[in-house]
Amino acid sequence: ECVVLPVVESFFLNSSTEQYLEVEVCPHGQHLVLLLNGIHNAFMQQIPLSFTAAITDNKWKGEALIPWNYFPPGVDKMNSYAIHGSGSARTYEALYPVPKGDLQPGQGPDFHRLQYFQPFRLQSIMGEGWVQPESDLWKNAKR
Repeated sequence: ECVVLPVVESFFLNSSTEQYLEVEVCPHGQHLVLLLNGIHNAFMQQIPLSFTAAITDNKWKGEALIPWNYFPPGVDKMNSYAIHGSGSARTYEALYPVPKGDLQPGQGPDFHRLQYFQPFRLQSIMGEGWVQPESDLWKNAKR
């Protein structure tokens, strides 16, 4: 029996600049990290990531250590997605899905619909007094 395990993608957005980080991880250890300056506009790709994954009983667990300089300044929104299966059996899940009324007939998935991301603050996991370090990677991004 071949079980197809989901791929997971998470996005961290500064909604005023439309600068965002995309992190995609897979159960067999593959990963993709993109820095984007505007919708679908990647200016850095294939950035290294410390990532490990383990599969147990048809489930997988991964751990990624994302350097602070990968996050754009002023992250205030995020979304995450899971992609299950393959081919015609492929299904998609979103932490914050596009409302059904906003979907068009025959529309495929687009994880870069930034208007549907929801509020998120890095301080919610790092502590209220935490200040995000400046990033050398984002200084070259034209706004």
